[in-house]
Amino acid sequence: MKKNQLIRVLFDMLYPNHDEAKTSLLEYVTQNSAAEVQQPWFSKTPIVAMTLYIDLFSKNIISMKEKLNYFQTLGVNLIHLMPILKTREEENDGGYAVVDFNDVDPKFGTKEDLLDVIHFFHEHGIRIMIDFVLNHVAKEHQWAIKAIDGDVFYQNYFMMYDDDFVPSQFDLTVPLVIPERKKTNFTFLKPLNKYIYTSFSNYQWDLNYKNPYVLIEMLKQLHQFSKWGIDMIRLDAIPFMWKTLGTTCRNLPEVHVLMRIFRAFRDLTCPNLALLGEAIVEPHEIVKYFGTDDAPECDFMYNANLMVNLWNTVATQDASLLKIDANRFELPKHGAWLNYIRCHDDIGWGLNEEALFRFGFDPFLHKQFLISFFNGSFKGSFSNGIDYQKNEKTKDARTNGMFASLIGIEDAKLQHAEMLLDLSIKRMKMLNAILFFYQGAPMIYAGDDIGMTNDLSYLDDVHKRDDSRWIHRPFYDWNLYSNIIKRTYGTAQIYHDLKQFIHLRKTHRLLHPFIKQHALNTEDKEIILLEKKQNKNRLYGLFNVTSHVVVFDMNQLSSLNLVKLDHDLIQSRIISLKQKTLTLAPYEILFIPGETA
Repeated sequence: MKKNQLIRVLFDMLYPNHDEAKTSLLEYVTQNSAAEVQQPWFSKTPIVAMTLYIDLFSKNIISMKEKLNYFQTLGVNLIHLMPILKTREEENDGGYAVVDFNDVDPKFGTKEDLLDVIHFFHEHGIRIMIDFVLNHVAKEHQWAIKAIDGDVFYQNYFMMYDDDFVPSQFDLTVPLVIPERKKTNFTFLKPLNKYIYTSFSNYQWDLNYKNPYVLIEMLKQLHQFSKWGIDMIRLDAIPFMWKTLGTTCRNLPEVHVLMRIFRAFRDLTCPNLALLGEAIVEPHEIVKYFGTDDAPECDFMYNANLMVNLWNTVATQDASLLKIDANRFELPKHGAWLNYIRCHDDIGWGLNEEALFRFGFDPFLHKQFLISFFNGSFKGSFSNGIDYQKNEKTKDARTNGMFASLIGIEDAKLQHAEMLLDLSIKRMKMLNAILFFYQGAPMIYAGDDIGMTNDLSYLDDVHKRDDSRWIHRPFYDWNLYSNIIKRTYGTAQIYHDLKQFIHLRKTHRLLHPFIKQHALNTEDKEIILLEKKQNKNRLYGLFNVTSHVVVFDMNQLSSLNLVKLDHDLIQSRIISLKQKTLTLAPYEILFIPGETA
């Protein structure tokens, strides 16, 4: 089926009686159709991404150009600029309460500055990603202002009700996103004497996608971003987009129809614009946003499941859960993960509970262990994280903290414990190695490349102190970076290990983003063995996830019809199929090339 015909069919599924709106959309697609791209950039580029806040990294947009050497030296080729669109001046959810999709927030510079920076980085082989909030706008957005002024057409861009009967019915089945902040999914609007759907905050008004003109506006905006030169769009909060009474209003079938429309529209009007989906939900729901080979949706999805499993692995020194989930999902051919260890947000402890039960763990108690381990209260913990959104009734909590603080580096430095510091750096290297071995694109969080630790200065800022996520949103420490480049600081090894992984990612063909990994069934829970293959070529990632020496039985490799193994790519360690065992030091990692008969 041709894609414009597909849009027509999908549109009719959601809006069967809106021929005028459908005609408007199809006319726009026809007028703005782009030449077909056989291989978009993201299907052939070994992506290494970094996410950062402009004002914390380089003060403003234009000064980003001064950091070109930084990105080139490290090897980053995709920069995710955290929310930069014009937002409300008051509390704005870290920039996710957008006032104008077509303008840049003045604190960063101008739209012209952004376009200049995009062009500059393109000239040097570096691509740009920004956020596109699909679920809501700020109450100061022009659509919201027109609605407040009594324009019925724009009131229908939102979900408004004359009394609280329908809102109260929604609240019976719809979970609260932030129960500590709001006790209902709605906000009462005094100027209109109406209730409006607000999933996140009172100032973030959910859009009404049951109105086809909302969808059309957002599709046109997607196209506008491509005209700016944006290379990848982070589609924020997609599970919330469709609301139906009597449901959880999460991950509904209609959301996937919307995503298929976005995909088909992208393919026709801006085929080089990569779509990254953000859906922090259960792993089996996340994977659905790739769609299928026959019905594609997003190109990339955040791999929140891997992130949580990695932290679980270092806390337990047990790779069992990581092994199971490494083989859990088969992605469609067009899909790849965006893998990360830390980001701007908290860590939510959503694990594979079915697997935990099989291992004999109580999921609730295991979650309590992880919360206490990473807030440092568990005996023997090396972590300096802090709880976030702790619920005293349910005992639920999430975790905040910088990579280096969670992994033990901050604690070791505070104790002046050189051996513990060395062990923590090795632990960080092991996690980064898994990240770079995995199928998909690795994403580094700015500051983790140089081992920056928690920043408590947010407690002195009246606008930040009530949100502990700011503990891992520090100003980039350029003095520390300067010392690390000169290798005059103890944690310099973090940066140089990362550079090695980035080089391997870009140069080794089996580390291409779309070549999948498979976890082999090793006997030892303290080791994970990952395999990547293409024709007769093999690459094995062997990881000791513990703080002690482990002996690996080489029969687990020699039984795989291999005719040879080459030396390890990380440390040039010599490995032979004739060996009976392989002794691995604490947190040792090996990338072993091989060949089958």
